Amino acid sequence: MKKITTFLIFSSFILSIFSFSNVQAIEDDRPIVSVMGDSLATYNGYTRWFRYYSFYSPEHMSVSQTWWMKYINDHSMQLGVCEALGGSKVGWYQGDPSGYDATKCMASQERVDALDDNGTPDVILFFGGTNDIGGTPLGNFTPGQNIGDVGTFYNAYQTAIYRMKTSYPNAKIISITPYYRKETWGPQWQVDAYADAIHDADAIKTVCQYYGVECYDLRNANIDKTRDMCSADYLHVNISGNEKITYYMENGYAKLDATDIDFTNINGLINASYNAGGNSQTLYEFMVYDYSKAKWIWSSGCQSSNQISYSVPNSGWYWIYALAKNPNGDQINHVSAFYVQPQTLNSIGYSFNSTYIQLNVQGTGINSQNKFKWQVYNISEQRWSTLSSTSSSVQWQPNKGSYLINCELLNSNSEKISSKLIGFNVEHSYPAYIDGKYEGPNPYGRGVLLGVSSNVNPNQGYYYEILLLDCQKYLNGNPKPWVYGTGLKKVSSGRHLWATYAPNENGYYWTYYRLYNESGQLIDDHCYGAFLTK
Repeated sequence: MKKITTFLIFSSFILSIFSFSNVQAIEDDRPIVSVMGDSLATYNGYTRWFRYYSFYSPEHMSVSQTWWMKYINDHSMQLGVCEALGGSKVGWYQGDPSGYDATKCMASQERVDALDDNGTPDVILFFGGTNDIGGTPLGNFTPGQNIGDVGTFYNAYQTAIYRMKTSYPNAKIISITPYYRKETWGPQWQVDAYADAIHDADAIKTVCQYYGVECYDLRNANIDKTRDMCSADYLHVNISGNEKITYYMENGYAKLDATDIDFTNINGLINASYNAGGNSQTLYEFMVYDYSKAKWIWSSGCQSSNQISYSVPNSGWYWIYALAKNPNGDQINHVSAFYVQPQTLNSIGYSFNSTYIQLNVQGTGINSQNKFKWQVYNISEQRWSTLSSTSSSVQWQPNKGSYLINCELLNSNSEKISSKLIGFNVEHSYPAYIDGKYEGPNPYGRGVLLGVSSNVNPNQGYYYEILLLDCQKYLNGNPKPWVYGTGLKKVSSGRHLWATYAPNENGYYWTYYRLYNESGQLIDDHCYGAFLTK
């Protein structure tokens, strides 16, 4: 039966004339809410137990600021019994260091029976499990079995739910899971497979699902491990933490809350996140303000993601603004300032590889969103060409000749910020070229040994050629100064062609080494002059 609250309406005059038979009794019909829990549900003077958390007292906060009383008041209900005992667990096992016996665990029939000491509850708020972490064995869930066994967490939680539903069949049971906390407890509280299941609320949710009990998973309540908990232990929620619990129970999603915008500024590349909580329906908006132009230059628009990546176009001071709003119409925002240093190119470097020249540029203030424009000016042809790469390095395969190389640094809008220009001389054409030549005494007989090699010879498809020109004949006007030639030759292996020649006369000769591609097109040629003897 619900408790009847009697109000006495009297005056000294009435009392002198009428007896107490004329007193009118008024029944409070508001639903009764009883609370089952540990120290997280205690408040000085509101439990039948002495053990309560010291912060939960009038010296630090009012009872109306507790999660459970705020829930009761917000729903126009009345408190029945606050059956909360600091340090108690849902289960109990032999050797439990709490000092309690089995009758003090939340699954005990004694504590369940106490929930109607001030009227039969219409609603039961059940918040337990935190103290079980690292102590009560997890066990296994066997639906509908092992009722009365409180030695494992699964069995104890099932027993508690079963006894509440049996004892108060008309009551609505609301289970609340533990929230994430700061891991500052001793080694015995280290997170393991058991703690993951309890602390992460999986076991509680499993039992509640089977018994059709409403369950609120406080892992999703955006309770901050530092600012929403008492600094004495980073376990018990403070005023803001209590408010977040109630908010989540009443709305089904977290209360928006953030201390600032989390972002990195890497030379103007901004990666930002706004960890404001909420749920999947929370919307976010980011904006960037250019202080020098005195205007907002970019907006992400409303989006479901709480993260953005944006590259500012120029150096200078900027503001980044973040807004979060939930389906309830609540919203919060923050603004942070940042500075972007000037971006400039300092130097162009190069390195020679077998089939290309690697060009690269070094600069200051460059980030991953910058683009680069590479241009090459052929001096002999008097024309510019653009290389395909937009990165800070490029592979270049030029022909022999003299060039100007220009690199431009571009912002995210492809606008020029800085440039660098150098002159460059290419000694041979790329990607294939003669990389070696030999002319010396023939170790196998008379005359000279001649050799030519290339840097590559794909599929043995290249042709090699060696020619000799008699300088004396050439100077004398002899119409046939060429005295030797191998013709175009392929080699079966390797990248070298060798030949021998014995001149008829001592004198000066020019040796021409030539390389051709698979189509017989001349790729590269070198000339070497020497005095040869017969």
